[in-house]
Amino acid sequence: LSTDQELAERKNTIDTLCVLHHSYPDSHDIALVYAQGLVNLSADQEVAHAEETIHTLRALHHSYPDSHDIALVYAKGLFNLSTDQELAERKNTIDTLCALHDSYPDSHDIALVYAKGLFNLSNAQELAERKETIDTLCALHDSYPDSHDIALEYAKGLFNLSTDQELAERKNTIDTLCALHDSFPDSHDIALEYAKGLVNLSAAQELAERKNTIDTLCALHDSFPDSHDIALEYAKGLVNLSAAQELAERKNTIDTLCALHD
Repeated sequence: LSTDQELAERKNTIDTLCVLHHSYPDSHDIALVYAQGLVNLSADQEVAHAEETIHTLRALHHSYPDSHDIALVYAKGLFNLSTDQELAERKNTIDTLCALHDSYPDSHDIALVYAKGLFNLSNAQELAERKETIDTLCALHDSYPDSHDIALEYAKGLFNLSTDQELAERKNTIDTLCALHDSFPDSHDIALEYAKGLVNLSAAQELAERKNTIDTLCALHDSFPDSHDIALEYAKGLVNLSAAQELAERKNTIDTLCALHD
């Protein structure tokens, strides 16, 4: 019921669920439903009220410290909260999410929520702190090397990192993104992050290196010929390339762009 209600009605429903939980304090199943209701409520609240709701969820988690399911719901609540916080508070929330992950190191689902939180945190950070956050995300990926979903968060983080780096560091980051793509060659989403990274790299390169980068982008496009998004990145790369070319070469590049359009 609460998922379809307006905020005020939802709050009333969750209050009723709270009373029910207190009537059956030893019931894990009711506590889990209550936890899910709290996350639903927090998703639409202002930050101050959401923090109060997540504090209640934290207490519920502490009442059932061995419950993975309630811990996972708490993790999702922490992630939701972090998306609307200022940087310092967001960092504290992700630190809490890290501690929760450490309590359940074998839980892929909690690790994935933590990965999403790290990516979200990196979006708001300056370059040096962002690098540290992406290093943490790298370590998380290394702990779950077969997880496509965690690898995707890492790929998104690498692309974000590259946007503010100098050329040499940017090249290293894109090389890491390339290796990640090679580990998941059938993943369109990771390939797209790699494509975006290649475009970003090409914008800072001299002509010869830029040409090599766009050739790599062309090969990526050939691997996903039906992907509009990767084709769009290839088109952006071609524009970047043409901007540095002499007239004859520029004409060839625009012809390639024309063929892509057709």
